[in-house]
Amino acid sequence: MASTVATAACERKLQVPVSSTGQSLTVNGERVGGIYKDLLDAISSKSKCTFVFSPVPRARQERLFEVGQADVMLAVTQSPERDAAGIFIPMVRNRATIISFGSAERKAFTNSSELLKQRNVRLVAVRGFNFGPHYSGLLDAMQAEGRLVLEPDPIGVARWLRSNPNDVTLMAPITLYGELMDDERMKDMLDTMRVEPMDDMPWGESGVYLSRTSMPAGTLKYLRTAIQRETRSDYLYKKFSVIYPPFVLKGSVMPLVR
Repeated sequence: MASTVATAACERKLQVPVSSTGQSLTVNGERVGGIYKDLLDAISSKSKCTFVFSPVPRARQERLFEVGQADVMLAVTQSPERDAAGIFIPMVRNRATIISFGSAERKAFTNSSELLKQRNVRLVAVRGFNFGPHYSGLLDAMQAEGRLVLEPDPIGVARWLRSNPNDVTLMAPITLYGELMDDERMKDMLDTMRVEPMDDMPWGESGVYLSRTSMPAGTLKYLRTAIQRETRSDYLYKKFSVIYPPFVLKGSVMPLVR
């Protein structure tokens, strides 16, 4: 019976455009790996669902999902824009923090106002990242002052910060730390990475989006149930706890509140 349901639920290959997101999703040429890839592989092994992974820039990934050309979007935070196109399945609580590689003598930023007041500091962000309305509002404010720099991916952000150590970024620390772990040319930056949680940056949830428009109702229902089944034991947080040091997780990642 289970086999029959799985066959009916996933009659076609499911399109999953991905962009590199720390150890959550790794991209090496056309090869995709990471924690979320392992999750879908586990689901695939128990069903007849086939996932086709296509590496794309983050902004392109967002656009494909918005217009119904992507079935699944992985390792993303819940946002109103994404809710309009899909159903969100939370896997972990998270929030963006300030990250820098400059002098440890600088006083840490503890809220957005402090960052805005430091006129000599620019904010570097990944084009297409979205951590909710407060994050978007801060980026808009920095852009209005000519202090926003956009890069296509986290490694681009790291390169900018290496050349401009007075500037900062705002993203999930696991993303940037995970990217640097796998880049031999940039790996030495891990030793000086500074994570600064901000009191006014609200907690959100990160996980998986399933498209409402591109998938048949049966497929959507089946995948939603299958992914929820795999995440009930704090699957993602336990994986993070093994990979990342405590200072990376503290103030930025925690298990789901049940």
